[in-house]
Amino acid sequence: MLRQEVEDFLFAEAALLDEWRLDEWLGLLTDDVTYIVPATDARDADPATTLSIISDDAKRLRARAEQLLGMHWKTLDSGLEETAHWYLARNTSC
Repeated sequence: MLRQEVEDFLFAEAALLDEWRLDEWLGLLTDDVTYIVPATDARDADPATTLSIISDDAKRLRARAEQLLGMHWKTLDSGLEETAHWYLARNTSC
């Protein structure tokens, strides 16, 4: 695979996530996927023996996406999204 192909894939994947197209994003995953967020920044840390903040397999990633999609639409329907954006914008400006 060429470098440009990898970059294109990563940008396309990020766009799917940014646009909440999680069903399409899930379609990119293989059944043996593992998503790990280590609790350390040590480069030589072994995921098998090191604490992780997140360590999800395909089943858990699908469940998280379904949960997020449900929360996203409920938030849109309730009008809370605008409130959250207003609050964040108001409270994060310097």
